[in-house]
Amino acid sequence: MKKIKNRSLRLESLEDRMLLAVTAGGEAAAAELVAPAETGAEVVVNQVSYNALRSAIVKAQDGDTIVFADGLEGTIDATSYVNIGKNITIDGGGRITIRGAGENNLLNITKSCTLTGLTFENGYSSSTGLGGIGAIGNGISVTMN
Repeated sequence: MKKIKNRSLRLESLEDRMLLAVTAGGEAAAAELVAPAETGAEVVVNQVSYNALRSAIVKAQDGDTIVFADGLEGTIDATSYVNIGKNITIDGGGRITIRGAGENNLLNITKSCTLTGLTFENGYSSSTGLGGIGAIGNGISVTMN
């Protein structure tokens, strides 16, 4: 039997379902998306993508700031909401847009956080006024600049 080396598991969004995928070199690929800054208080995102932002949030600790590498700008297409369950700051530097397809919330915020220098577009909005940028848990404070 042939031994499989350097494989990692990850979940991929498939409409409203999740697909478990085995990928080669997953750890190396994830390291390219997100790198810790030398200060230890920042997580630097090296790519403008949904997966890179989610990886940065997973890697960040309470109190950390997520920033995008110098020169990066663009739009992150949120195929489903981005879960923010840590007390972090996400700083887009005025160069990052998070855009939905009009069918989903952009964020699900379950812990107080700060969002700065980000533009939000096309979040879900229902006839009852629910939706938009996202869901914020009870008692959670979100600072937006």
